[in-house]
Amino acid sequence: CGYRRIAHIRGPRDNFEAEERLRGYRAGLGARRAVVIDGDFSEESGYRAGQTLAAGRTRPDAVFAANDAMAIGCLFALTEAGVRVPEDIALAGFDDVPVARYVNPPLTTVRVDVAAMGRRALE
Repeated sequence: CGYRRIAHIRGPRDNFEAEERLRGYRAGLGARRAVVIDGDFSEESGYRAGQTLAAGRTRPDAVFAANDAMAIGCLFALTEAGVRVPEDIALAGFDDVPVARYVNPPLTTVRVDVAAMGRRALE
């Protein structure tokens, strides 16, 4: 779709996975265009981030949350503000938690096969 303004809801600063996901976001987007909102992996922090994004003068085209809980919280805040997901703002999470398919709309999420990654690392 060619999203250009992609915001990221980061996880806790002292969490390795959160830092790696932030690093990947910045590497893919470029540091100058990065819009990072602090989160803590909770639905509440995702909700607050969604409120911030919905109230902003320049909304992003897409949001990548560092986990699905924050993405779901963000989804609720955006929906309450009248923002249509994915028509107005695309939204994706990370971890592929089972509840992601039951929210409306179903959450786009990243699944990582950690066991396969571990096997490859040992090869």
